[in-house]
Amino acid sequence: MNKPRDFITPTARSADRTPSKVIKIPAQSVAATVEVNVLAVATRDIKTYRVKNAHADYEGRSFYVPAGGILAISEGQTFDADLDLDSMQRIDSIVQLVLGIEEQQIVTINLENDKIEVWLPPEDFLAYKKLKGMPALASSLIPALVLPALVKALT
Repeated sequence: MNKPRDFITPTARSADRTPSKVIKIPAQSVAATVEVNVLAVATRDIKTYRVKNAHADYEGRSFYVPAGGILAISEGQTFDADLDLDSMQRIDSIVQLVLGIEEQQIVTINLENDKIEVWLPPEDFLAYKKLKGMPALASSLIPALVLPALVKALT
């Protein structure tokens, strides 16, 4: 059984208390398959909540619903999220590319800090910044910069 990576509960409400139609969730917080469930939630205590057209068993009855109580749940919907993210966004989890000092001529690797630091000569760092925005090149650029650093860290 697959466990979801994140469980997110965004609240969408506009200033006039009407539901908002757009909810933005950062792509990094989304797993490949997304399940969306919409809840109607009481914004204040309701002392005598009645459901119109309720089952006959509940005819004439009212209920206390506290603020935050669930009034209705929609049928869940799932979809596959397009996670074609810039692969450069996640590189900083263990490896950090750093602008080297002006005199630096070669790439150096620092293993003394919390992250593996790859120090790039200034000219190479500027080229990296330009190339990382090109998806076709970014997929080759990452292994070229990160793989040697990982090998050094592991040996």
